[in-house]
Amino acid sequence: MSTRPDGIPVLSVISIGDELASGALLDTNMNRIARQCMSRGCRLETSRVLRDDVDAITDSMKQLAAISDIVVTTGGLGPTDDDLTRDALARVIADGRTELNDEALQWIRQRYRKQGRVMPESNTRQAMQPVGATLHFNANGTAPAITASIGDCRIICLPGPPSEMVPLLEELVIPLMPSSEGVPQPIGITACGIGESAASELLGSLLQRGRDPIIGIRASESLVTATISTMGRTPEDHRRVQEDAERVEQAWSPWAFTREDQSLASVVVRMLREHGATLAVAESCTGGLLGGSIVDVPGSSNVFTGGWITYANQVKHDCLDVPMELIQSNGAVSRQVAAVMALSAARRAGASLSISTTGIAGPGGGSDSKPVGTVYIGLCDTRGPMPETTVGHHVFNGDRQAVRRRTIMTALQMIRWRLMGIDGTDLLGQVREGTAT
Repeated sequence: MSTRPDGIPVLSVISIGDELASGALLDTNMNRIARQCMSRGCRLETSRVLRDDVDAITDSMKQLAAISDIVVTTGGLGPTDDDLTRDALARVIADGRTELNDEALQWIRQRYRKQGRVMPESNTRQAMQPVGATLHFNANGTAPAITASIGDCRIICLPGPPSEMVPLLEELVIPLMPSSEGVPQPIGITACGIGESAASELLGSLLQRGRDPIIGIRASESLVTATISTMGRTPEDHRRVQEDAERVEQAWSPWAFTREDQSLASVVVRMLREHGATLAVAESCTGGLLGGSIVDVPGSSNVFTGGWITYANQVKHDCLDVPMELIQSNGAVSRQVAAVMALSAARRAGASLSISTTGIAGPGGGSDSKPVGTVYIGLCDTRGPMPETTVGHHVFNGDRQAVRRRTIMTALQMIRWRLMGIDGTDLLGQVREGTAT
């Protein structure tokens, strides 16, 4: 089908709707289409998000049809005046002319009758099709999909609601793509505790433009993910993807924790099980979210003994034996308090390992010596002859929720490294001499 020299079909996507362009609604359809492209060896050339503007939609259809084998649009097929996809397509292929599809109209009326309702006259608009186009009935809604050709490009206009879009994507778009057989599936390597810039520097020439396989990096708070992919289909292509995945893991060691799209919590639970170890938590600034991330993992009951949420100073004293004098002299957010919280949690729960969190998540409560984002994370290991406690000092960026999420991910990475026998003191961006690194 493709006229490209490498024979790889090129697909572009137009997502249509004011609610998408304004950010009020997340474009999950785009994500689904992109994943299908990747798994089937298509090249996703361009994606655009447009407001309900018939001129902008018309121009984009023309522009993308000139560089693509397939153009997929989502949204703008409803019955109201701001649903403009069919009007734009009519401008492109039929000088603006549309015609009523009687069969589609009867089909829409019948859908309303089955629900005991009378079809509003405005829904007649959904039975209109650009001259030269084809309507495809929608089993999950009243908006038919529309297909047509713009020169050598095939355009498929799908409804916006995901429950309607996904089945029609499978019916109308996927058959136009190559088979997924023989396509090396992308491999994602995820790391925690290293910034995007540092992670990129460690990969060096692996990120060189024009290289195959392609390695793309994305960052999200505490996590950095490298996705290794190729458009090739040969055994050699498979081998190169695997080799590059191994290179990324080696370069990002020990920060990299999975290539299987697993959460860090699930990796920690698995490692606890493999080591025959148990875990307890003592939380202040994370308010139960750290323990919750562990409990979210199936099978965590075999390794998680429980925990405490000790937000108030008196509760830290009553439940975890933190001396009030220690709190008064060092503050509740301090290395000393985090250490006692972790040690007491391990002893009281009879756990192999325990982790504690105490910090200033904000937006208030900070000071010059302890700004918002200051967090101490204590880790106690009771597996040796004597309990061993270490404390990490961090200053995290972001709002209140971001600070708490970063604290959780850092705590989980500390547990993972302890189980690996790694001293991560200098690897997680701890504070040194009053500065965050």
